[in-house]
Amino acid sequence: MSQNTTSPHHEPGDATAPRTTSLDLVANGRTLVEIQERIDRHALSETIPDVEGVMATLTPPDQLTWSGGYAWSVVPGPDGRTIRARTTRKEIREFYEWRTSLDVTESAVPALTDIRSTWYGFQEPFPAVMRDVNTGEVSRIIYSVALFTMDGHEGITSEIVWLRIDDVSLDVGARVTQWQAYLAALRSQDSGKLVDLMTPDVQGAVRDYGGVDPPFVAIHGADEMRGQYDRMFDQYEVRRVDILQSHIAEWFVFHELMLTLKTRDESVAERDFICRIAEYMPFDLTGKFQGRCGYGTELLPI
Repeated sequence: MSQNTTSPHHEPGDATAPRTTSLDLVANGRTLVEIQERIDRHALSETIPDVEGVMATLTPPDQLTWSGGYAWSVVPGPDGRTIRARTTRKEIREFYEWRTSLDVTESAVPALTDIRSTWYGFQEPFPAVMRDVNTGEVSRIIYSVALFTMDGHEGITSEIVWLRIDDVSLDVGARVTQWQAYLAALRSQDSGKLVDLMTPDVQGAVRDYGGVDPPFVAIHGADEMRGQYDRMFDQYEVRRVDILQSHIAEWFVFHELMLTLKTRDESVAERDFICRIAEYMPFDLTGKFQGRCGYGTELLPI
């Protein structure tokens, strides 16, 4: 298991927990600025139909550690409503060759939502104007959210995108209730209740903690989503689900969670683990989740 940069877990009130200094705060701030600069370089490269320029903004393979590889997906994309997990540079290149042959972003756009941590950036950009690469005419205007992760010391490791599909009009109370029901079902390890909160054709692109390689997987439909949760709950007991970040927007929910897990395999020496996951879930018109996308750190023994 490769080294993870996630800090050790301390219980609330633990006198041994490290104290944050002013230097720590400045260093953390500089890291968040660097995270944004890496995202901005990638976003700028996408305004020019040059695949080589876009690929140059990816993290070099020899810098990948805790991420376990690349994680690229978009819905809707070349495969329509069906999501796909791209985990190799060849697959990512093929995606951009298709993408840049159609239209490109008119310019880099500011973010309506900007949430950053030391290992990811999540953004809801201002609606982007797309122009046909041949005619220069406006081809479409897209509303989207995107999660970028950063392993290594340059470039981006993931771009996990959802293009808004429905004009959701749920009141904030319904959105909060749906999200809280999701967290309750996750804490109780109830795959059935989790999937009941989602549409039958729900699409997912997430980090799988079941030992698959590469760890970024695509999920198609409620049955596959339930199976993905079942595999996790069969291997681990969920001891804690702590909320680190959350944002309940008009048409999606974003959260970063810290999961404390205990392996059910009694034969292993290290049984307790911790990880952080950042995921977003867009709503459909009825209030159910139509997608679950994001990524996470590797499991760190505690």
